[in-house]
Amino acid sequence: MNQPQLPLGFVYREPPPSPPPTESEKNLLDYKFSNFDQRLDHFSFTQESYTTFPQRYAVNSNFWRGAKDNYPIFVELAGEWEMGIGTRLLAQHGVEAKALLVIIEHHYYGKSMPLGSREGAMNNATTLGYLSASQALADAATLITELKRNLSAENCPVIVFGGLYAGELAIWFRLKYPHIAMAAWWSSTPIFRSPDLNKVDEYDAIVSRGFREYSESCYQTIKASWDLIDKMAAKPGGPAELSIRFKTCEPLTSVAELKAKMKNKYSDAAQYGSSALNTFCDILQAYERETLPDPCISNAWDLFCDPNPDGSEKVCFNLNEVSPMDRPFSFQVCTEGQDQAADHRSSNETMYKYDDKEKKWDVPGHLISCVDTFNV
Repeated sequence: MNQPQLPLGFVYREPPPSPPPTESEKNLLDYKFSNFDQRLDHFSFTQESYTTFPQRYAVNSNFWRGAKDNYPIFVELAGEWEMGIGTRLLAQHGVEAKALLVIIEHHYYGKSMPLGSREGAMNNATTLGYLSASQALADAATLITELKRNLSAENCPVIVFGGLYAGELAIWFRLKYPHIAMAAWWSSTPIFRSPDLNKVDEYDAIVSRGFREYSESCYQTIKASWDLIDKMAAKPGGPAELSIRFKTCEPLTSVAELKAKMKNKYSDAAQYGSSALNTFCDILQAYERETLPDPCISNAWDLFCDPNPDGSEKVCFNLNEVSPMDRPFSFQVCTEGQDQAADHRSSNETMYKYDDKEKKWDVPGHLISCVDTFNV
């Protein structure tokens, strides 16, 4: 199967892995994982629609005072990532409210694979056709209703939680299933879409503002780096030199690809908290204090190469790294416009430099990539 790149202007965002619970958090994050026999298609009556698949969910009942006095149920809807142990914020609120904590994995992500396997689910537009926000909402409604019935908790109020795309799911769930959820809580969620597709650079501006608020020097260093990279790339042997400096896994063939990957790294740092911003900015400013000529390029390895999952030595900066979540998320981008906020330009000030061809979203090109990849 073809593995797509995310269409221009759309950014797949997976939350960073949660650190292991501390001793004091063990009860807080003590979830029991289970599978729910979920229906494949909630909106048709074909024989295949009644096929089921194991949908993962997790429950923490350590702090729940039970159904007798109608203590609440907090449900975290996972988005385009593999379900983990949930957010500490949800757990902390759950402790205060003496709530049952539940996490539901989104179908087609993580281990909740319809049609028998990841390969079967991802095969083509027909097998991916059951992937949609509407189906995910119906999955959650079915699972929550059945869970409440099994716990004799039909009268316990439900509050749904979510962030990013899952935050949209939480909002839509409250609107579509008000008889199931009494409230929704969301964070980092794009609610309003810009009617002008050529003026939607809000995400870039927010990322830039995060860096600038942390350190004006850091912001200016990043802003100046794009010209440095372009000048180096234009020299004879420049791309090869950039490959060495950034320790790319493969020889650099496109400077645009390098800069796009750098943008994603900056976005991740801004989106996932001050500690990541500290890491980036402290290294950059250390280069400046040492009066290195190219502070954003020199020893770029420290900024852009991640450690191996096992914590061993860093290997290389992989510009072509593909997440298992890329294909289903790309499909949703094509069919539903799940975009985590597109990142194109108006007049907002950012720390990025844009080529002329980047100043407008290439809508025809995006549509062609969807047809080529998924025939949708």
